[in-house]
Amino acid sequence: HVSVSMLAEFLPTKSRGSTLALVNVFWTGGAVLEAAVAWLCLARLQLGWRALVLSSAIPQTVMLLLFAWLPESPLWLMVCGDHRRAHDVLKRIARVNGRELPEGGLTQPANDAHERGRFMDLLRPPSRRTTIPLWVIFASCTFVYYGVIILTPVYFTALGGEGMFRSTFITTIAEFPGTFIAAWLVHNLGRKKTLVVFFVGCACCLIP
Repeated sequence: HVSVSMLAEFLPTKSRGSTLALVNVFWTGGAVLEAAVAWLCLARLQLGWRALVLSSAIPQTVMLLLFAWLPESPLWLMVCGDHRRAHDVLKRIARVNGRELPEGGLTQPANDAHERGRFMDLLRPPSRRTTIPLWVIFASCTFVYYGVIILTPVYFTALGGEGMFRSTFITTIAEFPGTFIAAWLVHNLGRKKTLVVFFVGCACCLIP
């Protein structure tokens, strides 16, 4: 989630929520591709789990090569006191977007200079009121998400339907509509109301 935090730093405020929601398209696309690769390696060609692991490592290798083009966080550079590098990153971003930076330099309040946060700051007032609810929400989302994703293919296979890999492929594709709906709702309703809508909808669907 470091990549998502960095992306949020570079996005304009008006489109930040919907764009971050659409990032899940890549997550879902990767899951669909992994299901297809698993079917190909394990079921179709019967190459074994080592071939699956090796194939899954290819995108990670490409990602490591792309790190050379990834800009550093200007906010982090400012906190570390490296104003020159932060300004260079912003100039690079402006150049790529065909824009010019405003005249002047970067400044930081004297009482915040070189002051880096600590983990325990998240649990102290006033951050605690935001940290704890977000932890609970994220843990709940993760618990339900992986529970449904893992259980659904097993359920359909037990009913005599599609095979395990094909069921995983189909159920993963079903995430695409939810991602686009979430992006639209975040843009039009805001993040809190979108969470409420999806949580209520998920609870209704899970009622036996």
